[in-house]
Amino acid sequence: MKKVALTFLACFLFLCGISKAQEVSIDLVVFEPLPEIEFAAFAAVNNLSGQPRVFQVILNPEGQTISIRASVDWKKVGESDFQSFFSFETEQFSARSFYNDELGTSEIRIKDSDSNSDLTEESLEKGKPTGAYRMSIFVLDENGNVLDSDTEQVEFLNPTQTLSIRTPQPNSEQDIGGVLAEWDDINGVTNYFINANVRENRSQSLEEALNTGVPLIDNKDVGLVTTVNLRTLLDREWLAGQEIVFQVGAFIGGPSGGTTIFSELVNFYFPIVVQVQGGGIDDTLKDVIQNYDDDKAAQLLAKIQSGDISLEDVTVEVFDGSSWTYLNVAELQALLQYFQSNPEAVISIKFIPE
Repeated sequence: MKKVALTFLACFLFLCGISKAQEVSIDLVVFEPLPEIEFAAFAAVNNLSGQPRVFQVILNPEGQTISIRASVDWKKVGESDFQSFFSFETEQFSARSFYNDELGTSEIRIKDSDSNSDLTEESLEKGKPTGAYRMSIFVLDENGNVLDSDTEQVEFLNPTQTLSIRTPQPNSEQDIGGVLAEWDDINGVTNYFINANVRENRSQSLEEALNTGVPLIDNKDVGLVTTVNLRTLLDREWLAGQEIVFQVGAFIGGPSGGTTIFSELVNFYFPIVVQVQGGGIDDTLKDVIQNYDDDKAAQLLAKIQSGDISLEDVTVEVFDGSSWTYLNVAELQALLQYFQSNPEAVISIKFIPE
């Protein structure tokens, strides 16, 4: 009788051990803030390994043989129902916590996967995640029975959010003593930084100008402010008559090293002030005005040639970075000859009556 009782007790403990071993819990942790670029890279690919880290799966206890089944569903902006985006199931492996970029590796192999090609193509066309994404994950025992599950939802309610510059406006004229730059705030930003340079001529693209030569402002970190006087950030002096190109960048920290996004490139000008008095005008200045392809310049030239505007004397006031000075006749003639030979260097021509 005693032997039977011991045998029964041993079997009971063995069965309890099996039951306890099957109690595996799963917890899905989505990293916040979740950069749009990192999530888009994860959601729009078939190969899961090597993608940005956007979530972690925590399994307890570790060491038991399990498999994982997961799905991602997408609800478009303005719609009420989710659609299946993609799903996958792993081969069996020894339970342990892991990140999404470990899926598809030699340790956690993908057994089956399925994706909605139409939705994937639509998502890629948008360029960034929009609407809501629901991630559901299940832990299965050796027989395929569901032991536990977890679901998280990520929403991107503002699909048009970008790093946009408010001021200065493109092609605007600015005061050389101070240029106020302002841009839209972006959620989750760690810091903003500024780059600026001189555009030497119109044959340069804005991007070429920003990345050529010695910059005016070189990757200056401005923290989390969204308004700054560019004059206070200069590494070297800017001058009257120059065209300036600048850009704002934003770094968004993340578990896979973070993401850097950039604003559009914006250009602005510092005018050379030309003061004209009296009647008569130098032929070289006429040529400069004539060579400049602009309606206002053409109207000014027509008024001069018709006699509506009579000019007598020309003086040029130039800001050298610290003070305003007047050019003498020889310097003025040299400047006009330069503009005559290099019409692309002329930023704008305006007539401002006294």
